[in-house]
Amino acid sequence: EYLVQYSDENFINRLVDGYMPVIDSLEALIRKEFPSYKYDSFFLSNNARFIREHISQISENVGKLGSTFISQLDNQEGRTFSKEVNDVLIHGLVQAYIKPDERIIQVENFHSDTILIKGFKQGLFPITPFKEPIVLEGSKGTGFLSEIKLFTDLPDSIQFEAGGKSYIIAINPWPRPFGLSSRQLSEESSLMPDWPIFGDTLLIEGVLKMDKDVFIPAGYKVVFSSGSEIDLTCGSGFFSLSPVYMNGIPGRPVRVFSSDRTSSGFNVFQAEDRSVIQNTIFEGLSNIRRGGWQTPSAITFYESDVDFFSCSFIRNHQCDDALNVVRSDFIMEDCLFENTFADAFDSDYCTGIVRNSRFDKTGNDAIDFSGSRVLIEKCTMTDINDKAISGGEHSYLDVRECTVNGAVIGIASKDLSIIKVDEIEINKAVYGLVSFIKKPEYGPARIIVNNLRFRNTQIYHKLEIGSDLTVNGRLIEGTEKNLALRLYQ
Repeated sequence: EYLVQYSDENFINRLVDGYMPVIDSLEALIRKEFPSYKYDSFFLSNNARFIREHISQISENVGKLGSTFISQLDNQEGRTFSKEVNDVLIHGLVQAYIKPDERIIQVENFHSDTILIKGFKQGLFPITPFKEPIVLEGSKGTGFLSEIKLFTDLPDSIQFEAGGKSYIIAINPWPRPFGLSSRQLSEESSLMPDWPIFGDTLLIEGVLKMDKDVFIPAGYKVVFSSGSEIDLTCGSGFFSLSPVYMNGIPGRPVRVFSSDRTSSGFNVFQAEDRSVIQNTIFEGLSNIRRGGWQTPSAITFYESDVDFFSCSFIRNHQCDDALNVVRSDFIMEDCLFENTFADAFDSDYCTGIVRNSRFDKTGNDAIDFSGSRVLIEKCTMTDINDKAISGGEHSYLDVRECTVNGAVIGIASKDLSIIKVDEIEINKAVYGLVSFIKKPEYGPARIIVNNLRFRNTQIYHKLEIGSDLTVNGRLIEGTEKNLALRLYQ
């Protein structure tokens, strides 16, 4: 009966249509790396047609096997599990967690054979054995859990015996997960505000003070009227799976802020359409910190294309980035980052443009792009407490007509990145240009510069062996060793 239902042509078409938004989103993500990729649902319809054409024979075979299969399901006591120990899989079948506040190690056994927990280890010290091994029964489909109370410093690994062999596994530095995730709990407890809805458009206007999370599901267009304000208090955050359109105008900007500096930020996740943010002020926001769910930034656009025009990002609170855009395409024009706690703008695996924007008084980097291809044009970085422009993880950055006024490092190219620069002035930097490997799984980096001016810069360049710098056509090869270690210590 179910086979007939699930192989029906109309059912398959409804199934594919229902998942098409997700399919389109994932297909677009895959095509960023594999441009020729195209998802084809033909295999579903083809398999369904085969089932329909052979349903009589399939039903007959199922009837013959059915009674034998059902009797096996009913005989749970007769079911057996292999007790063979695989040296590779055993590390995944035995998991250890820690509850630091209670000084408890939690060990869970998903292997089918009994294991003996024999001791624990801390750093380079020898293994500390238990007086008696702790016996943890084998799994019958669900894991068996044991909790071990300790009266010493918390260890980082445990030793156990399985199948007569001894193994050591690292302890996960968090408690054993149970129930819903932090993100699921947040979504359940958040509210869909009672704001005006016109068709698929959700309108936000006036001055609003929120003390609970705002969660907007997919399928809407979230429109902020000019002059509207949202004050995120009591740890609340703004979360949207729909694109946002923030329609501030000069003199009447949109404002998102946290008067008590407790917010969980402004977050847009996997929106189907491109968001447009104009004449908007983000001020005093922080990031998500809820159990295992954390983001690095006060404003996050994750797999959500976005344009920023004439926006300000000011005084974000206690988080790594003021703005983080991930796996998206973006445009940023005429924007200001000021008094950021750490990095100002962090882009991961993106394409985009940053133009005519200012970065003033950042706690760390002004621009920190990883795995990205970005044009940076006519920007000014002032009083930067780390790097003015940083490219890493195989980025390609095209920097034109920019000025750095005070930084530890003017431009840093890392890990197979190439930064091409034309018309740049670097004033009051400790290091003008650096190029090196930070992550060994990548490789050396390059900087190519034309029309470079230094003023009051202590060291013009530092280049690691294998990395290089080209200035006005002249190649300078790296001679430094372990440059990352020296720059980051």
